[in-house]
Amino acid sequence: MNEERKQQYFAELAPKYDKLTGNTTQDIFVKFLDSYGPKLKITSSSIIHDNASGPGTATQILVKQAATRGTSPTIIATDYVPGMIETLNTIKATQTPSNPAWNNVTTNICNSDDLSSYPDSHFTHSISNFSLFTITNAVKSLSETRRTLKPEGTASVLLWKRYAVQQLLAMAQNHIKGSGYAAKNAVSVNGPQYFQREVVPDQLIEAGFDREKIETWQMDHIVTNTGEDKEKWEGLYQFIFSTSVAAGSTRGWSEEESARWNEAVSWAMEEERKTYGGLKFEAWISVARK
Repeated sequence: MNEERKQQYFAELAPKYDKLTGNTTQDIFVKFLDSYGPKLKITSSSIIHDNASGPGTATQILVKQAATRGTSPTIIATDYVPGMIETLNTIKATQTPSNPAWNNVTTNICNSDDLSSYPDSHFTHSISNFSLFTITNAVKSLSETRRTLKPEGTASVLLWKRYAVQQLLAMAQNHIKGSGYAAKNAVSVNGPQYFQREVVPDQLIEAGFDREKIETWQMDHIVTNTGEDKEKWEGLYQFIFSTSVAAGSTRGWSEEESARWNEAVSWAMEEERKTYGGLKFEAWISVARK
């Protein structure tokens, strides 16, 4: 995906990011904080960088937890897509009256591979929540992350190992066009190399982090079509059915074939549910200490 298409895609996604991603990036981040959060030692003196923040998915969770725990860390959210920062600023404006912890959040439009706005050893924590695969020069970005971290600061990187939407798109394409179609006409995804466990640790090492100070593990997440998950299921359906992803998946199809896309998406989601009990997402989580 070239730079212009990236900007267009993320600008389209920004206002409804949480809904269209089925809250998966938020829910997995919550699981990460629940299991690993005590080791991060976030306090009122922490300065957290939500790096390539999108609409502030991680920031929103950090603010909620800060309010619950009576802490007030400083959070700086940056992203190179103006639409993402605009969406986060709108959320901040609406939420600040009911949660003063939002007063400690600032935003900035900048690229993750050029953090020259921030000095060396500035942040105590850096969070990259399902965003590194969107960055053209990941190693340079991670080098900037390391430069701006204080000694003993932590960089947390969350990325997909299995992104269920990719499998669902392929299943829906094959359902209409026949087995094997998707293998030759799959919709491209950003950073497919990150599905492999060793990629991020290797990049962190290349960026200057010590191998013995890097931890990597897998975290799984299932989205069902019942209870509180039902709205998330519907959001993922809308993402696959009605956004530019759908247009890319059905490019060059006849009108009759395109008209069957919604039925094919529903079928694929149901097949995934039969296999896994829901839509199965798997994430790689890497934490590096400076």
